[in-house]
Amino acid sequence: MTVTVNGIERSYEKAGISVHELLMGEEGVPLGLVSVQINGDIIDSKLYKNTNLKNGDRVEYAYFMGGGAG
Repeated sequence: MTVTVNGIERSYEKAGISVHELLMGEEGVPLGLVSVQINGDIIDSKLYKNTNLKNGDRVEYAYFMGGGAG
């Protein structure tokens, strides 16, 4: 299965991996710190374990950043 993750095409042996598996296993991303889009649609974090990726999907994730002017 081939999925584009943050603009980089990646191949995975397992078809239909979940967003949770992608982030935690493949990318090593802490789940509470990211926002995820699949093919332009924002995915609710409660659905990460039940949302399976398909061949050709485009996944974008971004970290939440704190801060501001002091």
